[in-house]
Amino acid sequence: MTRNLGPTLPGFVASLFLATGCAHSEQEWQAQVRANEQLRARLETTQSQATALQAAATQSSTKLEQLQRELQVAGVDPNDLHKGLEQQARASEH
Repeated sequence: MTRNLGPTLPGFVASLFLATGCAHSEQEWQAQVRANEQLRARLETTQSQATALQAAATQSSTKLEQLQRELQVAGVDPNDLHKGLEQQARASEH
């Protein structure tokens, strides 16, 4: 005759783990809490830096667009400036 262990077997196994000291000590727990806090602080710092860099990139992009408009108003083509610089560089090499 087979006895039905049913839900008592998982409970018994769990109580064995608890009774044998498989749980984390308070010291281990606190070390993990400190590690998590340090990781959270690093994450917040990284996110703040990313936000600042994104703002700087947006500001630089806006400034570039403004300067390009000013060059257009002045009748200057930036591509022509680049070509002129290349020609000057080649002329100075010879």
